[in-house]
Amino acid sequence: MVMYRISLNGCDDSTIFDMELNNVEADVLKRVAKKSKETSEYGCMPTMEVGLLDEK
Repeated sequence: MVMYRISLNGCDDSTIFDMELNNVEADVLKRVAKKSKETSEYGCMPTMEVGLLDEK
């Protein structure tokens, strides 16, 4: 399990949280994030981002 930062971004607000995911879960969320960006038709439509959380 690895920690990821998940962001849901819209025009006027964002929701950001960290979540521990296994490889399968992370792959599914990355596919959803990619689809959200491909389907978004303009800048204010919410999209999703998934990235590894930097551990320092």
